[in-house]
Amino acid sequence: MRSQRFVARGRGASALFALALAAPVSPAAPAANSSATLTLAEVEHAVLARSPSLEAMLDAEDAARASADGAGRWAPPELSVAVAPRTFAAGDPSPVYRVGLSERIGSFGERGAEALGARALAEGASADVRATRLDLLREARVAFAEYRRAEDSRIVHRAMVDLAAEVRQVALSRYAAGQVEQGDPLAAGVEAARLAHHAVLLDSNARVAAARLNALMGRPATAVLPPPADDVAAAGVADTAAAPDLDSLLTLARDGRPELAGAASRLAQKVAARRAADSARRPALELGVAYDRFMDERQARGVVELGVSLPVFGGRGDAARAARAEVARAEADRAVTLTRVEREVTEAQARAEESVHELAVLEEGVLPAASQAVVAARTAYAGGRGSMSALLDSLRSLVEARLDRIDARARREEARADLARAIGQDVKGGMGDMR
Repeated sequence: MRSQRFVARGRGASALFALALAAPVSPAAPAANSSATLTLAEVEHAVLARSPSLEAMLDAEDAARASADGAGRWAPPELSVAVAPRTFAAGDPSPVYRVGLSERIGSFGERGAEALGARALAEGASADVRATRLDLLREARVAFAEYRRAEDSRIVHRAMVDLAAEVRQVALSRYAAGQVEQGDPLAAGVEAARLAHHAVLLDSNARVAAARLNALMGRPATAVLPPPADDVAAAGVADTAAAPDLDSLLTLARDGRPELAGAASRLAQKVAARRAADSARRPALELGVAYDRFMDERQARGVVELGVSLPVFGGRGDAARAARAEVARAEADRAVTLTRVEREVTEAQARAEESVHELAVLEEGVLPAASQAVVAARTAYAGGRGSMSALLDSLRSLVEARLDRIDARARREEARADLARAIGQDVKGGMGDMR
């Protein structure tokens, strides 16, 4: 049953890898013309610098701020001209006309509400930009963890391939000497045959992981990537995962989550819209001046005009009630968003702590015990007191443990990425210059 589960996981594992206890495994060398490695910080920078979705959000923010700068200002004055055409056609030395200039003042508080609403929309656009950044950073961190998982598995597999021929040769030598049955070299050959299939699976996983990372960084999917650097905590993601204080994390999330800032901005915009609706129910003023040649008396030709719009018709009361309902809905949305953020932080911290504990158990308990079991089985087999099947079982257990460690490390980095997203943690330096 264990063997079936091991093969089904498709990790490219083989019992032969356990013999690496006798010789340390060296990471795969990078390309001959380069010794560089790919760090998480470089991935994050490339993803943020080349993301078309983030660029679109930044353009939307610029547009919202430009609209906010022009909101609440005086409307352009209106020029009106009226003429009596026949007075011009008849060659009258005193043609009749009227020229007027008027400015809409509006109701009390109307322009202020408009300006507040536009500024709130601009702040909401800024929050959307920060949320997009955080989403991209999480994707980058998870993709980098998957890429390193795939590359680490390939390193393990290459060590197993190197040892496969040696182990099979040892089994053949003992069989030729009459020390073991034919089943021992056959079993070693079966393990070696599995390596070929597992290598295909690992190469496929590595190509998928590299293609995903390349796509996030705006590179061709088939572009060659350097091997991943060992230090995945370079961007400060690990700091939050180790934080034991849930209350501190919740405080960081309340201050740093752009979704909460966006909800507050939407509420402010709805409040401004309610104020504008209330202002629309009050009379609006219009002031104008004119020179009217239609008047016979010269002293009556220059006039000052004051207009008042009476909000009697038009359903302004209904609009005000709708605006108040929108404010209530925005308040409810903000409360729901806060509850969701607190839940996400709590769940992310629990997963982060679980992943750290899982990795510690594997590194401090499971791996040492599995290694000792392999040493004991090898010693017994070499002394003629053990069987090949017992050795293979112990080797499979060790391989399972080592590959579990690779998976656990990737899950830890993914959990840290989730926690960083949950509390709204950006890269060091914050927004920076995204243009």
